[in-house]
Amino acid sequence: MNAHGAVSGSLRFTFTGQEALRWRQAALTVATAPADAKEVWKDHAVFSGRFKSEPGQVTATRSLTRAFTFAKAAEYTDLRGFYQKVAAADQVQLVLAVSASEKGN
Repeated sequence: MNAHGAVSGSLRFTFTGQEALRWRQAALTVATAPADAKEVWKDHAVFSGRFKSEPGQVTATRSLTRAFTFAKAAEYTDLRGFYQKVAAADQVQLVLAVSASEKGN
């Protein structure tokens, strides 16, 4: 993959899935945020997860780009390892807090 995440070779069967979750509340703050995640299976797939905090808003984004349709039997160990890392990155916890002035409302 190059610096832009493109995979060399034919990309006719590339798949990219993205999702973003936003929490919006004026008094919302992040108490504990996990580190950004990036998992790469060279020339096959890339997963990234990111948490972004702005005043009154927290956004969690995930992206998975796959540059293959079928994996060869010899690639199964690498495929499984990649998806295990993706599953682990998906289990991180984001702890949110509400300021004292907003509690009870």
